[in-house]
Amino acid sequence: MSEPAKSWGSSYRLVAAEKWKAKSAAMGRAVTEALVEYARPTAGMQVLDVASGTGEPAISLGERVGPAGHVSGLDLSADLLEIATRRAQQRGLGMRHST
Repeated sequence: MSEPAKSWGSSYRLVAAEKWKAKSAAMGRAVTEALVEYARPTAGMQVLDVASGTGEPAISLGERVGPAGHVSGLDLSADLLEIATRRAQQRGLGMRHST
């Protein structure tokens, strides 16, 4: 991992991400829903979420494209992507996240 990526995923950011996750999910729900509606995902689509962070809108898109589709999430922080992967798994989604 590159030096900027290491500093981006430092532990203080991880703690902040965990605390922010619930708040941002609630506050960002309307934005996520608008993005998903605008994208009009359908079953079987392939989707790339750039700057995926803790997983939205990738997780919501993953629910829409279903098992026949695929969503990949990219982010500078491997630590944030670990959170995204856990969140996706909790919802029964098999998503790939990469730095």
